[in-house]
Amino acid sequence: TVSDTSLTVTVFNYPNVSITTNPSFAVCYGSVAQVIGSGANSYSFSWNGVPQSTTGNSFQSSLFEDGDIVTVTGFNGKCPSASVDQFVNVFKMNLALTASPNSMLCNGESVTVSASGANTYQFILNGSLQGGFSTNSSFSPAISDGDTIRFIGKSTSTGCSQNSESIVVSVY
Repeated sequence: TVSDTSLTVTVFNYPNVSITTNPSFAVCYGSVAQVIGSGANSYSFSWNGVPQSTTGNSFQSSLFEDGDIVTVTGFNGKCPSASVDQFVNVFKMNLALTASPNSMLCNGESVTVSASGANTYQFILNGSLQGGFSTNSSFSPAISDGDTIRFIGKSTSTGCSQNSESIVVSVY
């Protein structure tokens, strides 16, 4: 007995993947950046060589550091594209906050905190903003034991804003 069976073969083309970023290729430290793939049916992403769990054609994070690499591979069926790399440029300021004489004070002593690493500064005491942005980089608040001081620094060249680390003041 001879039977005639037909076989359907599907041929997938190798995709030609391109990527874009949102915002453009440079972001402020702590801001969300998104890498978007196009030209394929599905995508895989890796960040500095580590595969990322994503769905769809994009990957995003607010944790990028300057020089990180996001690699995109597109697939049409099982046929992969050549991988495409996107270098991430992150504008990160080297912010510093110091307390003088220090952050451990005797009752009645005053403290001056000095900020550096930005063009303008906005101080925050216990979560409350203390005025607007200013080029004044020092702040001398009335303090109590356990007060937390930090600042937001702003760069005039990039327009980026960034939070500093905090200082917790102890009064004895």
